[in-house]
Parts: sequence; C-alpha cells; structure tokens
Amino acid sequence: MPLSSLARTHLSLWISQLLLAVPIRSRATFVELLCACLVSPEGWVTRAISAICRRKHWTTYYKLIERGSVRIVPLARATFSLVLTVLAPDAIILVIDDTLIPRGSLSAPGCAVRFDHARKINRPKYMRTQNWVTLGISIFTAEGRRWVLPVLSRLVPAVGNCNKLTIALALIRALAPVADIPIRVLFDSWFMRARLVLPLLYRGFQVVKSISGSEKFSECSERKLSTFISIPHRLNTTVFTFYQSPKLIRLH
Repeated sequence: MPLSSLARTHLSLWISQLLLAVPIRSRATFVELLCACLVSPEGWVTRAISAICRRKHWTTYYKLIERGSVRIVPLARATFSLVLTVLAPDAIILVIDDTLIPRGSLSAPGCAVRFDHARKINRPKYMRTQNWVTLGISIFTAEGRRWVLPVLSRLVPAVGNCNKLTIALALIRALAPVADIPIRVLFDSWFMRARLVLPLLYRGFQVVKSISGSEKFSECSERKLSTFISIPHRLNTTVFTFYQSPKLIRLH
C-alpha cells in the first residue's frame, strides 16, 4: 500500500475514534476544524479556518469552541485511549507542568500579574498573564526522541481556592480510569506537595519528581527509593527520584 493511502487509512481510523466523544450535530464542524489545525502552520483558530476550503460560515467554528459544544474531558479521554491503542506501551508517563500566557486585556479569564520564572531577557519579571496547567503524555518518536503530547489543560483562576495542585490532581483523576497499565507521573519540584503526591501514591501511581540543587537527599520522604538517575541538562545535572506506595517499598 502506498504511503499516502496508508496515512489516509490510519488518519481516518483515528478521527473516527475521536468522533465517538463528539455530539452528532457537531461532528462535521469538528472534523473540518481538526483537519484545519493539522495543516495550519500556527495554532490560531483564524489561521486554521483560513487554511481550508470551509463549507460553513466562519462563526460556526467559533461557536463550536465558544459555547462548549464539545465536552473536553470525554474528548481528552478518547485521545488518551487512542495513544494507548496506537503505541501499546508497557507503562505510561504523564507529565504535568504549568505555563504562563501573556495577555493584554484586563477582562481575560484568569488574567493576573504573575512572576515569570522563565527569566527571558526581553520580558519583565512580572507580567499580566494567564496560568494554564497542562497534562501530557510522554511518547517516543521514530527518531528515538521523547516528546510530550498535550492532552488536557485547565485555566488557573485569578481568585478563589482552586490552585495548581488541585487542578493537577483533577486532571490526573479525569484520565486515570482510561489506562489499565502502570502510570508514572512526572513533574518538577514545585508540584512536590503532600496534597498532590499522597493521593497519587494511594492510587498506586509512581511519582517522579525533579530535585533542585538546594534540596538534600536526607530531607526527602521515606517513601523514596534508593535509586537515583542523573540526567545531564545543559551544564547542570537534574536528579530524578522515584516515589512509590509504602507497600511496594517494603518489597525492595
């Protein structure tokens, strides 16, 4: 079978599996918008719509997103299940991280003045941004490189008691029932809090965190295993430690 025919066959099967999570009346618009995002060079909706020969009015595509006609969690579960079906890994690695998106409007949802940890030269230390927490899946490419496929994101509100730890735990709980294989959760040292780690350990997940240079190994939790992995990152060395439930630790 030619490569083009093989690509069309697999793409058709994958899109058909995703359409099961989309309402029937919105499936045609969803397919057009999905294919537009695949061929668009940028991630903007306007550029995606202009990249295809649209069959409907341009407001139809905006209303599909603005009114929430497609429920995000079922669609994320369908994407997660599709990745597990195609790759068939022995264990899945979930990656959690937050990102800041600069915004100029004061009325944007969740917009507030926050400290930018990226420390870029052409940006101030404090910016008016939106804070998004994203859950992704770590996958291997054909070249042997590891990439993270974003699956589900949620906006951190500017006010209220819902913080990044609560959102991260909710994202994992939304996708965890889909997987029937061991799950490992990877995040940086900021997310290493008991209110996030302990619920994951009770569910039988393996937690992988990055230890900063200021932390001491003696100050780590007793749930830590004795094996450390050093991975060179630029000129520094990032040390990862694996956490498991107390029942598994007794076996080691």
